[in-house]
Amino acid sequence: MPDPLPSPDDSTPPPPPVTTGHGVMGQYQLGQACVLVASGDLDANTTPALRQALDDAARAASVLVLDTRHVTFADSSFLTVLARAHQAGDFRVVGLPPSVLTILKITGLDMVLRRYDTVAAAVAVPPPRR
Repeated sequence: MPDPLPSPDDSTPPPPPVTTGHGVMGQYQLGQACVLVASGDLDANTTPALRQALDDAARAASVLVLDTRHVTFADSSFLTVLARAHQAGDFRVVGLPPSVLTILKITGLDMVLRRYDTVAAAVAVPPPRR
């Protein structure tokens, strides 16, 4: 399993070693944001746990950040999870792998998702006023 620590250029504190299911390496609170760290292969077998973790986190936090820097593979079921999370509220994605970004561009999801290079950058943006 990849190391859950942020990259050296990211000043975000490391997530605690919590496992919430396949595809979800950890989860932590950072200011108003709930940050979920996804890892490994995100496919039809692993995305249900990720979807549930995102749903639970969206109910508990005003900002939801999904850190995908440790994702090694993603299929269309992951795209469905991203689209659903986007519709649920203030959802931000960090570090999409190039292969996933290519699929997002083909489907047009890259135009609607709020994407960031680091967790710190994603959390620094204030939530929109309602």
